[in-house]
Amino acid sequence: MSRRFATTLAASALSLVVLAGCSTATAGPSSGTPSGTVTAGAASNTSSTAANGSVDVAKAGVEELKGADARTLVDKLEATPLSQRRTDLRASVRADELQLSDTSGNKASVKMPADQFYLSFAPYVNKTHDCTYHSLTTCKAELGNKQMHVTITDAAGATVIDQDLTAADNGFIGVWLPRNITGTLTVSYDGKSASQQISTAKADDPTCLTTLHLA
Repeated sequence: MSRRFATTLAASALSLVVLAGCSTATAGPSSGTPSGTVTAGAASNTSSTAANGSVDVAKAGVEELKGADARTLVDKLEATPLSQRRTDLRASVRADELQLSDTSGNKASVKMPADQFYLSFAPYVNKTHDCTYHSLTTCKAELGNKQMHVTITDAAGATVIDQDLTAADNGFIGVWLPRNITGTLTVSYDGKSASQQISTAKADDPTCLTTLHLA
């Protein structure tokens, strides 16, 4: 995220009330020390959604975000180093929208791409936490900046993603997937691996996976 982008966001004070979002890390099956994205195919305290998927600047009060779509916002916030995270900003990724709000009660929502689903996952070795909807500003996992091999295949066995990816500073790897698929996500790291079934077909499908225990 650019310094100008971060500064402007700070002035605007956007944040979100996260439902079932990331929380403080809790112990996983093993004990230990706690702790980029890729594509496959405030004037008032009222919520606003722009029809074209961009922030309604008049209500969100963020001139810098004028015309920004959900993908741009998600990618920028996911890539933000932990040291530069906004403490007053909440940004929750849902299947159909990105929800934003701040400590002053200002809210905005941005429609997600009609043909893409954002999934962010945090493989772990020692510790993890519960998460259903990814919080771009509060989620934190243990394998930040680590490179892992990621494979995603759909229900028919076709390869959707098969490449080395590096986790963001927050320990999450974000991928943009085609909507309306089910499949299997497999992550390999340091001689360990983990697999999990995924879905991008339903409105309440999780956008955050923190149960990939590398073993």
